[in-house]
Amino acid sequence: MKTSIIATLFLILTSNVLLAQQAPQAEKKQDKHGIERYYDGPKIQKAWTYAQAVKVGNMLYISGTAAPGKDLNEQLKHVYARIKHTLKAYQLDQSHVVKETVYTRDIDAMSLAQPIRAEFYGEHHPASTWVQIDRLLEEGAWVEIEIVAFIPD
Repeated sequence: MKTSIIATLFLILTSNVLLAQQAPQAEKKQDKHGIERYYDGPKIQKAWTYAQAVKVGNMLYISGTAAPGKDLNEQLKHVYARIKHTLKAYQLDQSHVVKETVYTRDIDAMSLAQPIRAEFYGEHHPASTWVQIDRLLEEGAWVEIEIVAFIPD
């Protein structure tokens, strides 16, 4: 029990430190077509050739987002915190989300975690798709979420 509490605290502290470290490294780059890419972990994202978010016109596409945690509930809280952080970089919040795609290794556990999702969205209800898959890129990940958000004029 003591070991699991210490491991949980370590994961929470590690993810918070990673988010804090990513903020100073965050950068936005616009190409010749006016497409803007947002990197909140530039080194790893450039190595894997992806951006955390891409802004095209008045739409923001947030890449599939996973996070550390001992179980799906803990990971889900961290995923939504990271998505919130990315939305904030564009002066947006959860109410701007128009589409959410959830990839999970356990659709039943995700259904039970609905209160966490409901807390994130509140009264806002984006279009959503949930898909159960065998595995995710990050070992130990139970959930990965990608988002499409609308940027008002």
